[in-house]
Amino acid sequence: MDLDLTPYKISIYHINTWLDQQGVGLKFNYELTRDLLMQTNTEGRKLVIGLEDEKGQITFTREFDFKDFDDATAGDTSGGTSGSDDGPTQDKDKMRLGRHVGFEIKVNDRDLVFFVETLKHYKLNIYDSYKGQKKSLASKTIQWFETVE
Repeated sequence: MDLDLTPYKISIYHINTWLDQQGVGLKFNYELTRDLLMQTNTEGRKLVIGLEDEKGQITFTREFDFKDFDDATAGDTSGGTSGSDDGPTQDKDKMRLGRHVGFEIKVNDRDLVFFVETLKHYKLNIYDSYKGQKKSLASKTIQWFETVE
């Protein structure tokens, strides 16, 4: 999925899900770029990624603030001295410029494993949100536990 988030562009690919005794997760690779020649105010804007099971048994959304996209310090997971012990851990919840492999969104709920036999398809929804108002950018129906490029 290639999406325009002016002044950003994001490609999301290699999308898959898993369900285990801890909960459910969505895993994907992405590449986020910025048009450096374009100036725009992104305050209040968020990228929203949501998953919705066709039977409504499993649903969740995650919001990613545009202001974090350019934060160079948020992307430093090299193990160098960042001045904070919790730097790389909290970074896992932020999307950043560049190419990233194996980005995960997890929901911890031990009861979800009981739905595994009834899971067939889910809908992946992506929105551009501004101060709570969402604009749909993409929606795709995907089979559970299948990797989609």
